Amino acid sequence: MASKKFLGNHPLSQAFRLMSALLLVAMLAYGIYAWFLAKERTLEQLLHLSDFTAKSSEQFFDHYAVALELLGQDLQEHQAMRSPAYAHDLLTRFQQLNPDIATVNVVSTQGQILLSSRVPAGKPLPRSRQPAYFWEDFRKAQQKSDLQIVPPIKSAILKQWVMPLLYPVRDAQGRLQHFLVVTILLKNQQAIWRHLELPSDTAIGLIRDDYYLQSRWPDLGIPEDMYQHSKKGPLTAALEKTPRQVRGTYIGLADIKSTYRFGAFSRLPHYPMAAFVSMPVGKVWKDWFHLIRLPFLLFSLLIMGDFFIYRLSLRRETALEIARQEAQNALLRLSQQDALTKLPNRSYFQDQLRQAMARAERHERLLAVLFLDLDRFKVINDSLGHAHGDQLIQAVAQRLQASMRQSETVARMGGDEFTLLLEDLTTVEEATFAAQRILDCFREPFAVDGRELFVNTSIGIAIYPFDSADCQTLLKNADTAMYRAKELGRNNLQFYAAEMNARADNRLQLENRLRRALERGEYVLHYQPKLDLHSNAIFGVEALLRWESPELGLVSPLDFIPVLEETGLILPVGEWVLSSACRQAVAWQRMGLPLRVAVNLSARQFQQENLAGRIGEILRASGLPAKFLALEITESMVMANPGQVVDTLKQLKSMGISLAMDDFGTGYSSLAYLKNFPIDSLKIDRSFVNELPDNSKDAAIAKTIIALAHNLNLQVIAEGVEHRAQADFLRAHGCDAIQGYLVSRPVPAQQISALLQNSDFA
Repeated sequence: MASKKFLGNHPLSQAFRLMSALLLVAMLAYGIYAWFLAKERTLEQLLHLSDFTAKSSEQFFDHYAVALELLGQDLQEHQAMRSPAYAHDLLTRFQQLNPDIATVNVVSTQGQILLSSRVPAGKPLPRSRQPAYFWEDFRKAQQKSDLQIVPPIKSAILKQWVMPLLYPVRDAQGRLQHFLVVTILLKNQQAIWRHLELPSDTAIGLIRDDYYLQSRWPDLGIPEDMYQHSKKGPLTAALEKTPRQVRGTYIGLADIKSTYRFGAFSRLPHYPMAAFVSMPVGKVWKDWFHLIRLPFLLFSLLIMGDFFIYRLSLRRETALEIARQEAQNALLRLSQQDALTKLPNRSYFQDQLRQAMARAERHERLLAVLFLDLDRFKVINDSLGHAHGDQLIQAVAQRLQASMRQSETVARMGGDEFTLLLEDLTTVEEATFAAQRILDCFREPFAVDGRELFVNTSIGIAIYPFDSADCQTLLKNADTAMYRAKELGRNNLQFYAAEMNARADNRLQLENRLRRALERGEYVLHYQPKLDLHSNAIFGVEALLRWESPELGLVSPLDFIPVLEETGLILPVGEWVLSSACRQAVAWQRMGLPLRVAVNLSARQFQQENLAGRIGEILRASGLPAKFLALEITESMVMANPGQVVDTLKQLKSMGISLAMDDFGTGYSSLAYLKNFPIDSLKIDRSFVNELPDNSKDAAIAKTIIALAHNLNLQVIAEGVEHRAQADFLRAHGCDAIQGYLVSRPVPAQQISALLQNSDFA
């Protein structure tokens, strides 16, 4: 008993009791609001339907008012009543033109049928037997000059309910001659209503100002009760209450079927009646139920939850606290998870690394941090797009996870960088084996959107406690070792060594100096001549970038050009090279030296949008004709996205620029693509020239490339020619041109004219 009292007085129970009361009040308030909303929606819908019914009925009656007026004029003008056969023909044609009509009669002012479309001329005509309300309207019509509408009557001949229309025909002096009486099948007049998509048990119809029903659909199977007596109910009460109101709504108990209904009416502008549409209140309840169904379900679930929490709050307080803690841990895990790969992120990895370092210290064990970076990922990202780059990152993450052991942790640090944590190591060699396992798993291609991509990785390794006892420093050292692996050719692993930090600092300083070199004018161009082996004359030069740093002196291109590529500085520097080389070529032409200048394009430059347009602007600005510019590209550049490359090359070729494939034979060497590329020349890489003519394999490769190029109508230029024996071999086997130290080292522009005067190249 005491425990129940304690349970009831517990703050949690009291809070949930209050919440339950509030929910009940909210549910009641929402239910009332939903009822009024459903009611207003239904009445608005009914008003629209009654407006439509009034408008369509007005048009229906207007049509017959005009048609009967014209028929009356025809009868008058042709004095048709003197010729019953002719008059009967007019009535018959009129009925054929208006198929809704059952009969057309000409009736005298005393109510005698003079002509009928259903009785041939000269045959006996039936007497008109109609209910009292018909004759009452008939007498009223004698004082009118427009169409009069009579409540429906049961046709003894047709055995169907019809709607009589009376039209008085008067002579030129306005004297009443006779009536045109048209009977329209009630079902024909209601045809448009039957095609409306209305909720079940919807009533639609017309009611006269004297409260006789003019038409109602559906008729409920008791038309005598509907049409032969005036009506009383919520509709007539609303009409009586608002005699001047064009449209309105009503709610109440209808006398037909004794159902509580919602309705709306719209008065016809030119006829003494109103259109009405009504629905049973069940329709509103149904709409109300749809409005409250989900909220009431939610309220009910909340109240049920409140009840169970009230009964179990104290007994489950401990369990709830545990669940709450687990939820917090789950949120913490989400905050430490990489959104793209679902791997642990940098924050989580660093936390795990600190804990692992503490465990390693207690148990006197080693641990290793492996820092991975995908090789040339930027090329894939730039050429295929970021979406494909993201898919590749996800594929790499999945493969890394699949190759991990249970005790190993893999995380994504950002971009294309991943880290691995290896715990409980006894020897450094265990880290080597794990890193080699990672390198091996990159040998198979990655499937990305129907493509097979071969991607390698460079791995840097730092060992605790040898390389650092600090988490951040250990990560930094692994990162430094990874960059050393990239410098040594990529796709390998490197352990951290202390001197790497000095190398990393030098690299950072080099980047900073390169960023300022262009604006300081520290870049220069040297030019290496190309010799035609047929004429022994220099016909062109290749522009080569050099950096004269005030602090470092003349820096080797092998040291700074890769940095330009990685940092993106190659774009502004490459544009400067193109512009400077073109201006120098124009200067030589003015000296009478028509040399073609060749410029190397980097992969980053080639991926620029509107590359051809930018080069065209440079040519126009310098005044150099396009035929004196050659662009050299490598196989690896064009194979990244062959379709796009072909389009760009065709644009450049159409401008008149010469195109050369540099370092041919060292990359993909795809003959299928080579035949489609609009290039002019192939350059044999120096690696195949160095040991000519003594190395038989290099000799075979050189001869094959020459033969292949000539069969494709391409010029062949050999690079790295340093000895006369190499030149003689190449000349003997048809090579078109050479460049290398045998002709000249790369020299400043001022020395080119002196070289041209030296003809001793035979």
